[in-house]
Amino acid sequence: MRPFDPRPYSQKIVLYNLVNMRYYLKIGLEHFAFGLIIPVSIIWKLNNGLSLTEAAGTEALILLTTSLMEIPTGVFADKHGNKKSLIVGGLLQTIAMILMAYGGSLTVFGFASIASGIGWAFISGADQAYIHDDYIKDTRNYKQVFANASIIDEITTILGMLSSGLLLSFYSPNPRILFVVAGIFLFCSFTYTIIFLPRSSNKETNHKRLSFKTLSLKFNEVKNLLPIFLAFALVYESGRVLWQPQLKNLGIEISKFGIMFAFFKLASLAGSLAAKSHRFSAKSIGSLFVALSCSLILFGVKQPLLSIVALLIFLFPHQKTPCF
Repeated sequence: MRPFDPRPYSQKIVLYNLVNMRYYLKIGLEHFAFGLIIPVSIIWKLNNGLSLTEAAGTEALILLTTSLMEIPTGVFADKHGNKKSLIVGGLLQTIAMILMAYGGSLTVFGFASIASGIGWAFISGADQAYIHDDYIKDTRNYKQVFANASIIDEITTILGMLSSGLLLSFYSPNPRILFVVAGIFLFCSFTYTIIFLPRSSNKETNHKRLSFKTLSLKFNEVKNLLPIFLAFALVYESGRVLWQPQLKNLGIEISKFGIMFAFFKLASLAGSLAAKSHRFSAKSIGSLFVALSCSLILFGVKQPLLSIVALLIFLFPHQKTPCF
């Protein structure tokens, strides 16, 4: 039984969030960095001599590498601790950003994609586990802390997107500056994690066996919906690499991309909030596919305003798809 705390509830909440601010700062540094480069990542590769197919291939390589490394990185986290997994992931993400800033060839971008994919694999699972197992003393507060971290994630990503346009407008029209600054922020997050975040406990388990079991259970749960998930993923990921080139073709300055992507992010968040209390029927799923298809077709037209509105429409229902 926990001892009685006589302080007012509002004061306890403020103190509680101040204690967790250390972790929120780590999340903020990371996602501000990613927000800086998201609006220009494809254009930067095209400007460095990659074809659209090659640029799309490097993006796919990140997702593939992350998927293949999920179980090995989970084994590492169980054996060496969640904090060490976060540190390794942070270092790999920093290296990936340095390679992206250097650019110049498909080989360099390929290595950057592999480093980024492995880094994401180290971070993605360990992030949640670290909050639950190592960071908060009372695991009953996990949902609140994780929800706050997610809010910080979204806010700092949007701030990063807005800042990318400011940097390009007032400092340098060359997108390389964004990757350099993002690399600095990721390095700060990496060193901050080492110095200021509490160490994690070592709990060596047979993670590989548990991971395969978990994957099997999840697959059985969603196997009937798997074709729908794959279709949405294919439509979204194949369309995503076309956004920046099309915006450029419409005559929109690259310095405006950050502001536009911040609005796109808000549209996606709005769709996610709208989906919380909504379950989809077969009819609504069909209607959603029609809306996505029409919005992608409209995005390809030459009228800038119509194309931008179509992309907002495409992004609004995008995050609803997991809510069946």
